Amino acid sequence: TEKDLAGAYPEPQMANYTSLGLDTYITTSCGEYLTREDCMYLIYNMINTKNKNGTVHAQILGYPLDSDDKIDYLGVVDGNTDGPVLARDGWQSTVGISPDKMMVWRDGKRATADEIKDYDVLYYSELINTVWAYSNKQFGVLQSASPATSPTTVTVSGKNYALGNSSVKYKFSTMGDFAEDDIVVLLFGTDNKVEFAFDAYEIDYNVYIDGESDYVLLTQYSLEDAFIAEDDNLWKSNIPFDTSCARVYKNGVISSASEIKKYDVVYYSKLLNTVWSYDDKKSGIVNGVSPSRSAPTSVNVSGSNYAIASDSVAFALSELGNIDEGDVVTLLLGRDGMAEGILTADAADNSFYMQGDLSYEQIVNASTEGPYIVNGTNYKTQIPFDIGEASVYRNDKPVDASEISEWDVYYYSKPLKTVWVYQNTVSGRYEAALPDKSAPQSITLSGKTYQIETSAVSYKLSSAGSFNIGDSITLLLGKGGAVAGVVSADELSKEVIGIVTDFYTKEYQTAYGSTYTSNCAVVTDLDGNSMEYPTTMATVNKGRMVSVKTTSSGTRINIISKNYDDVKALNAAMRENKYADGAQIADLCGSKLTPVYASRLENCTVEKGDVVYYKLNADGEISILVLDDYIGDNHTYVMLTSVSESFTSKNIIGRYEYFGASGEGSLTLSTVFGVSDGPCAIEYNGNNVEMMENLEMGVRIDTVGNLTALSGEVTYDVWDKAHVFEYKNSEYRVMTMADIENNDNYTLTGWLDKSVDRGGIIRMIIAVPKK
Repeated sequence: TEKDLAGAYPEPQMANYTSLGLDTYITTSCGEYLTREDCMYLIYNMINTKNKNGTVHAQILGYPLDSDDKIDYLGVVDGNTDGPVLARDGWQSTVGISPDKMMVWRDGKRATADEIKDYDVLYYSELINTVWAYSNKQFGVLQSASPATSPTTVTVSGKNYALGNSSVKYKFSTMGDFAEDDIVVLLFGTDNKVEFAFDAYEIDYNVYIDGESDYVLLTQYSLEDAFIAEDDNLWKSNIPFDTSCARVYKNGVISSASEIKKYDVVYYSKLLNTVWSYDDKKSGIVNGVSPSRSAPTSVNVSGSNYAIASDSVAFALSELGNIDEGDVVTLLLGRDGMAEGILTADAADNSFYMQGDLSYEQIVNASTEGPYIVNGTNYKTQIPFDIGEASVYRNDKPVDASEISEWDVYYYSKPLKTVWVYQNTVSGRYEAALPDKSAPQSITLSGKTYQIETSAVSYKLSSAGSFNIGDSITLLLGKGGAVAGVVSADELSKEVIGIVTDFYTKEYQTAYGSTYTSNCAVVTDLDGNSMEYPTTMATVNKGRMVSVKTTSSGTRINIISKNYDDVKALNAAMRENKYADGAQIADLCGSKLTPVYASRLENCTVEKGDVVYYKLNADGEISILVLDDYIGDNHTYVMLTSVSESFTSKNIIGRYEYFGASGEGSLTLSTVFGVSDGPCAIEYNGNNVEMMENLEMGVRIDTVGNLTALSGEVTYDVWDKAHVFEYKNSEYRVMTMADIENNDNYTLTGWLDKSVDRGGIIRMIIAVPKK
């Protein structure tokens, strides 16, 4: 009252206004008009002040207060909230809130009235026009209510739940509707308390068990989390009952415990004394996870998505786990095809081939990165694993990582921890780009066409690149012989050793589009590859051994003359089996070069006349070896049955009848070779006979296999194309090796083309029936 205020108006009133905090949030000064907002704050501040007796005006008006004596708005809402109400037809009229003013929250998220479903639990406040809906429901077997006469909690399918209102408490009491082992549906409201409960059949039973029997319901709520069988037997220790007396299903079919194997996904129900197992496995490449690596709920493997069921799988694929994109994995799938387990592939383990849905070829194709070119040692940092612990192959042979060298082409697979290296180069003249030089897809180099593997190589060989038609270049070939890199021939060029197989003139194109004609030699190298090389030489005879070296100034062809004083160093290297990695070995027969494996020359020696060309590296290893008709694989082996060689002053005639792999045959020649009836080797040059020579080494064979024969205590190699002839009643018949293996009915004689230390092996076996 005025008695409480000392001084002339309005000074004491304004002082009291300030001291009581009535000016909170108000900036208007004395003598200024108050806005509607100022008035709102003034009234708000007023009802939060205390009267002379120390009572907050809001409390006098009936509002609850918080610990700071301020209006408790949650208390205001709680005091003006009704419910719970069950959402059924007509629930809008029950809450009495106009639809255009209604604010809806469902399970803590903003929603619309249309999103409220039947059997949602509702609360509402007409004071603030708000409806709260909760959809949480649990379906299971009622085990107990406690305390029985006036329960506050219930246990359903092994879990405890608090009861909310008195009506639902009555339902679970001894006087209520439910009894132990009833199948019930619990509807939860605020604070996760049960506000409504129904017998399962009252509340759309099919929604919860899809029309299945009660067994499915019991299974669902008594089923324990899945585990992975560690092996065929130890998994039983995870089951809290005797599996020998249990009902066992595998992949949904009645089975037995013995059928559960390592990596099966296993579930069990103690209540039902039942075990279920699944062996569905999917292998592939991890493409990604969803929604994120921090909390993955699904994984994409080789284009298919799989839901993640277990925490262990989610962790393995998370940021903290050990599995990344690009890894090869096998998912262990349980019920509903969800991933319960995951295995990572191991290059030494075949587990990722499970069920045959992922082949080694698919793994390689899906995970291989490359091609890349070795340039210095930086390539090691580009490979995302320790190359020292990886499997390394060079030209498809296992090698140590230290053998990778400059200009090698390499690829790698992260999941397989494998590196493939190719050391294969060809040098020659850049003749054409196909389909054109604007964006070439293949290149013609010295008459041979190569596919281009990368866009970087295509660019270098294009109109905008650094190489022109007519340039001498070296191609770096990767897997499949495709071009993975290109450099100038001056930077890298390998000497080619080969035989001239053709010689002609050819028209060439320059970088400027003009043409010119040059002699051209076709050289077939020791691997059987043929290349064209322009040359200033007037002619080169076919069959001549040559070396070819390509530089930016052109191609240099040198004739190799067979002229060795001795071959002691070569024989020493052969005795010690010292062949360089990638050694080139071939046998020249007439004008044909045949590649030879080093193993074919084991324990062999050569003479000067056997060697066309050879080269040892700095370590005394054989890097190149060309033999002169030493191996004998290009000869034809027959049994001469009749020989007639005549000499007159006018001509020489040789008539030869024989039995060979195709049966009987004959030759009439204008030359003779001094041969007689019996095993014989014939050398052809086209259709012309160049040589005929009897086989003079025959050995008695005790037993014979596919590639070896035993004579006494001596083992002989058998040619993989060896002929087997039966000789009976003065006639020959073609047989197979299978006819004489493990067959004691024949006396066997093997014929070698020459002595073993000179590379001789059994070329022909004559089988004579025993009497």
